[in-house]
Amino acid sequence: MDAAALQYENHKLVQQLEAQKSEMRTLEGKFKELRDEQYVIVALENHNDYLKEVVDNARQAISIINEKHERYLDEIEAFKSNHSRELHEIKCLSGIGCHKIWKEMIKDTNVDRPLPTLLATVQMHIEFWRARGKHGRA
Repeated sequence: MDAAALQYENHKLVQQLEAQKSEMRTLEGKFKELRDEQYVIVALENHNDYLKEVVDNARQAISIINEKHERYLDEIEAFKSNHSRELHEIKCLSGIGCHKIWKEMIKDTNVDRPLPTLLATVQMHIEFWRARGKHGRA
């Protein structure tokens, strides 16, 4: 091969090398864009996981609040029931509607308990309400 042919071959190789360098810079730019997009995707996935955790915590908090709410409602219902029962006992002690209250008391009484226990319970209620009535009037 002569020098002109070698120069021509060298020139073609230099052009190919420049084309490959240009293509490599283009690919490096695309690679950088893809890497940046991947960082964004990873950051969004991490943020999404964090938000899922926040939602789970909020659901747990709401569940706890609902449980407490149900418990408070049950307590309120129990207080209302006790208040109603206490009003009946007050009426009985004051002589108002006594027979009706005694009927309800007998109906709700556990008949398996011995009579002295039942009488002691009734006596305790009567003494309690009498003492309460005396203190309330003072």
